[in-house]
Amino acid sequence: MIILMDEEVQKMIREAGLAFNKRRQWDKPTKPEQLTQDFIENLLANTPDDDLVFKILDCVDGIVGRDYSNQFDTVMSLPDGFIAIWITSRVDGEIMNGGYNQYFFNSSGQFTDAAPHAFRMIGSKDRADIHEEANILLHKNTEKLGEYWKQNTIDSFFGSYKEKVFDELDSRYCQIKDSLYDLQVTYIRNNPDTFVFVAQ
Repeated sequence: MIILMDEEVQKMIREAGLAFNKRRQWDKPTKPEQLTQDFIENLLANTPDDDLVFKILDCVDGIVGRDYSNQFDTVMSLPDGFIAIWITSRVDGEIMNGGYNQYFFNSSGQFTDAAPHAFRMIGSKDRADIHEEANILLHKNTEKLGEYWKQNTIDSFFGSYKEKVFDELDSRYCQIKDSLYDLQVTYIRNNPDTFVFVAQ
């Protein structure tokens, strides 16, 4: 049986989507050199907490652009604050969606060695500890999981879940009570200097 939403609910959903998209439309930086002290101060002064992490992620995405072949080097060349927020957001999004299997299968997995430090930077020791355990399990099971992942198909991806390598860690990660977003916002507000680009 199909249940249709009434027009009022459809209108509310449409308006919420439009408002969210409007908040995300702004002149994002496209080069690390644009991440100046003035830029960061202005961003912090004019961005409410509800949008702050999204603006930081937009900055990274604007600089990375659509050239994912250099994603790792580009992200890791940014100021430490951007790296920490971007990596912790990517890890969290992948794990909450499909667990560590999904995280390691997708391109975000290339940042796995940097993730524990990123979590510790923003004050999430529990997530950092779990991620370190996941890295150990990944290395112990590389051959087994690699058989699935090297096929690089949706069927092989789903097949890798049969190994249940990360099930216990996925469960522990999802049971963490504190809000990652709140930790990220607190870190950003308290450490603005870690978001300023300094030429090497």
